[in-house]
Order: sequence, then C-alpha cells, then structure tokens
Amino acid sequence: MEDIYLTDCIFQRDTQLFIESEKSCKEIKKHNWHHHLSILGWEKLDKQWITKLNKLNPNPYNNSLFGQLECGNDGDCLFHCMAGALMSINHDYYSSEDIRRFIAESITEEQFTNIISIYRCMKDVDDFDENWNPYDIKSLDDFKNELMKTGHNYWGDHLIIQLLMDTLQVNIFILTSNELTDTYDKYPLPFIYDSSKNTIIVVHENECHFKLLGHYQGIMRTYFTHENLPIEIKTLFNV
Repeated sequence: MEDIYLTDCIFQRDTQLFIESEKSCKEIKKHNWHHHLSILGWEKLDKQWITKLNKLNPNPYNNSLFGQLECGNDGDCLFHCMAGALMSINHDYYSSEDIRRFIAESITEEQFTNIISIYRCMKDVDDFDENWNPYDIKSLDDFKNELMKTGHNYWGDHLIIQLLMDTLQVNIFILTSNELTDTYDKYPLPFIYDSSKNTIIVVHENECHFKLLGHYQGIMRTYFTHENLPIEIKTLFNV
C-alpha cells in the first residue's frame, strides 16, 4: 500500500502512523500520539470525559486514546465533522458543502412535509433558532436550497442528524460537554444502533459547537466499524 503523507513528516502506512526525520522513522505510539498529532489539530478529550470513559473500560490505557478535532466553526461545524470522518476512509476530499448537498438530494416529499411541519410548530412557540423562516418555505426545492446554504443560516440540529444517518447510512453518537454547567453526558438520540453500519462520533460543546471525536488505534480512527468501536463507547451507549 502506498504511503499517505498527512504532513511533510507524518505519514500513514497501512493501519499505522509514522513520523520521520532526517535520521529516523518511528511509529507513533499510543503513549505519545497526542504530542505528534497536535500538528494535525488533534487534542485530548476533556479530562471529565476521559475520567468517565476510563471507568467504562476494565483495562484503561494510561494515556487516553480519545482525541477531538476542531473541523471548523463557521456555522457548518456538524457538516465539517461528517466530511472529516468520510475523508478518513479513503482520503478523498469532502467539504461541508458536499455533505449539505448529499442530504438535500436525498430528502423525499414525505420527509420534507414532516420536517417543515415540525419547524413551523417550533416557530409558533418561539423555539426556532435558525436564521430563516419555515413559513417562507413553500416547496421541497425551497427547503433544499435553504439547507444547502453554508454558514450560520442553517445549523445542524436533531432533525439534520437523523437525515445524516439516513443519507450516509451511519450511526451517529454524540458526547455533550458543557463547561458552564459542568455537564458531561451522552446525548440521547431516538434511533436504534445498527451494528452492520459504521459509526461517527462527535462532541457537542456548550450546546453550540461540534468537534469530531477520534480514537487512536495506530491511526486516529474517526469512522468506526462495530469491531473497532471503542469498548468505552459501546458500554456508554449500551450497544
């Protein structure tokens, strides 16, 4: 398999990351992944989450293998996270615009009718926080055009997460982190886990921002099969 360079000195060979210098080439190990992968934007998960997840593993590793990645904070953070996870599979490039388009193209008339009805009900009770008016949407094409707009106009919400799971054929798990209320817990999503599908995990920070969660397994995995889904996550979500 051809080496895939992630930086000028870090590359992936098969399912292992290496770091090279003029004098040596070494595997990136579990005990030092956070030092080397910080150049790619990876940082350790919040200490509160590390403590909680360690309790769910009968043999936790001394250096937590969970990391989080800032994928973009321009109103498209959820879509950036999905694009980042997909890129980790085959290193093809995906953008948040691609993810929005994938969803928009997959929506049926029935789904549109149900979704816009929910949004209008939310608008009626002053619980609609998006920068567009659901009553201005008259057709499925109108809704698709709204959804495909990038930026802060249409953020990802629980309805979009369900569409993402249907469109990308994945499970999505969410870890919530709220430093203002000191709350760190799993986000309850109304779907049944499907072990035949791959899984993407995101961290929802302070009720307003998403980051992509990874787990170091020789490479930083962000797109999990049931077999390599970390035991801590399986236990946390009871799958």
